[in-house]
Amino acid sequence: MIGRSPAGDQGRGGPTPAAATTTVAWQRALAGLELEVRLAELLVADPSRVPDGVRPAWTPPPVEGPVPPALREQAHDLLRRQDEVREELARALERSHQDLDRARRSTPAQRPHGPAYVDVSA
Repeated sequence: MIGRSPAGDQGRGGPTPAAATTTVAWQRALAGLELEVRLAELLVADPSRVPDGVRPAWTPPPVEGPVPPALREQAHDLLRRQDEVREELARALERSHQDLDRARRSTPAQRPHGPAYVDVSA
């Protein structure tokens, strides 16, 4: 093929240094996202596994350019798993709200503090 291929190959010389750097950056980014989605899958399966402490806010991986063709299948699979976890988390949140509503309805209302009777004869 003449010129650059979509994968960043330069003729027979293999990937260009820039394409190789981009691929490595995407491999690292996808590996980090894989760990995050795996943790979320474990927490959905067993909420008692919630780790102590506050997790730092997520920041997008510092990757430029599109996902290299060799990693697209992995990226699509990861996106599918993220979607499944997001849907399961939404269902779990709804169940939690329903459980909380049932608990509130089954708990007797607290009596207000203060006098229980008003003297209307005075």
